Amino acid sequence: MGPYAGLPRYKENLISVRESCRAVTSTTDACAFLLIAASRPYRAGACPGFPSDQLAEFTDWTGLIALALAHGLGGLLCEHLLTSAAGAVPNDIADAARAHIAFLRAAHEDGVAELLDLLALLQDAGIEAVPFKGPVFAQLFHPDPALRRFTDLDVLISAAEVEPAHAALLAHGYRSQNQDLRPRHMRAYWRYNGQDVLYAPDRLPVEPHWLLGPRTLATRLDMPGFLSRATPIPLRGRQVRTLSLEDCLVAACFHGAKDEWQSLRTVADVAAILHHGAGPARTGLDWDIVRRRAQAGGVWRMVLVGLQLAATVLDAQLPTAVSRPLAEDRVATGLAEQFVAQLFTANDPDRSIFDLSWCHWRMRERFADRLRYAGATLFTPRVRQFRTIDLPDWLCFLYPAVKIIQEHVAIPVKQRLSRRVVS
Repeated sequence: MGPYAGLPRYKENLISVRESCRAVTSTTDACAFLLIAASRPYRAGACPGFPSDQLAEFTDWTGLIALALAHGLGGLLCEHLLTSAAGAVPNDIADAARAHIAFLRAAHEDGVAELLDLLALLQDAGIEAVPFKGPVFAQLFHPDPALRRFTDLDVLISAAEVEPAHAALLAHGYRSQNQDLRPRHMRAYWRYNGQDVLYAPDRLPVEPHWLLGPRTLATRLDMPGFLSRATPIPLRGRQVRTLSLEDCLVAACFHGAKDEWQSLRTVADVAAILHHGAGPARTGLDWDIVRRRAQAGGVWRMVLVGLQLAATVLDAQLPTAVSRPLAEDRVATGLAEQFVAQLFTANDPDRSIFDLSWCHWRMRERFADRLRYAGATLFTPRVRQFRTIDLPDWLCFLYPAVKIIQEHVAIPVKQRLSRRVVS
């Protein structure tokens, strides 16, 4: 079995699906196991489970660091290389780890300052925004917040405040990537996308959300409820409202499901929330509330998949309240096994959340939601159609037909002809 056979049960799970992971080499396996070990404990300082005594046989430091950065876990890995594995790491790698942690600390301080400025900017415009993921997840669920890197600022706002928020951000130098769209097309883009992304020089991108994911995913999450249940937390001397603990878990699992669990950091967030919500000294997760909200929103299976991944990959402890639903939902456990198999393989750069996905179909527990997902994905017009042909407002009802012709006829025919020419 090699020097990594002693790691926890995720080793057995990865081995059991290795035949379907042809892109994973033995070197990549070793890097994956070390990264998983570094991501598992969610506490600062040395990690008892980190296999430092086996690093003498490890040589692919470049591959390990590249994998950690790709999964957004460079900080945790560097911390454990400098603490748990002190003395077993080459000097140049240790120096690079120290430099990376210093960079993360500076970036974290700047990012938190930008978030507070953003919240003040929106509050001055009469908009109450609720930050989630990024800095607040780092603050709430990680013992050393600077080690959880974030590259943008996510805030939840009311759907009624989309245009005022957009106007306030434009007035402060931000620009949307679809700024050139006509107003009607812009509103259609906001309606189906559920968020916008705005950029400004020398600042982090800002992502105002009024849905947790595109409307084409056909969920029924209670977004006004998410906003009304937000609770205050201290952030650099200020009180900032963020999602309740139960809503944080639902949001983290939904985010992972939306991206088909391509990132170990998302699994680590779920496990960190579980760790935070367990134990007598903590408020604790109310599992009945989690289940009721997730079932009402049509995302209960997505939550179950996220919980199974956290348990399988990172050895997170699951409560008895979810053990029976997991045992009864073979689709959820099968999807979790599939995502484990794919976690460290190359991702498809051409895959889009707006393409019909068998995984997204199976992650919906209600057949009606599956049909709504398929219909919305196949027929909802998007920015590509708005840019292809600029229909006048009175003909905008034709955009679904434009989408069908463009994406389900013209593009497939063009691709087939291109393959014939190449062959």
